[in-house]
Amino acid sequence: MNENSQASGTQTWLGSAVIALLAAQLGLTWIQGSLLHRQHQDIQGLREDLQSLAESLDQGTSGPPEKEGVLVPARGRRLRRFPQTAARVTYLAHQEEPSDQPENAAKKDLEASKQSAQKAVKDAREVQQKLSFTENARLAEEKARKAEEKVRLEGAPFPWQKWFWTGLGAGLLALVLRNWLRRRG
Repeated sequence: MNENSQASGTQTWLGSAVIALLAAQLGLTWIQGSLLHRQHQDIQGLREDLQSLAESLDQGTSGPPEKEGVLVPARGRRLRRFPQTAARVTYLAHQEEPSDQPENAAKKDLEASKQSAQKAVKDAREVQQKLSFTENARLAEEKARKAEEKVRLEGAPFPWQKWFWTGLGAGLLALVLRNWLRRRG
């Protein structure tokens, strides 16, 4: 009687512990899924930003984004604008010469920023292409591995199949031999 009460007490404790662990696992899985979803949304936003930047550079727009409406960041995020420091302003003030020079300096700055943006887009496209190549190679490798495994599983007989067919053949041979012996004798 004492053993039965101890065994049932252990079983109820064990069952509640397993249920609590499963609930904790479910909660952690849900949290991980939400974090992955958030990360995916951030990556999609960055991708949209890169695509809009690439499109604007391809179109040759060079105005500020507020005027043209081309370089609008994805998901409504605002870009941080860093204030010019006093050293940069004084440096530009000392560089100015005649009245014709500030316009040329501005054009040069604009051209330099446009070239650096084009270079950044080109680099980003190269990186994206390399990533897509490696991703495609990994997917192809995974598909090939799955296909090989499928062929191996379907082509190779299971160990019990050999014994099954051997036993079935031996049983049929025994039936034929028994019928032959009955008719003969």
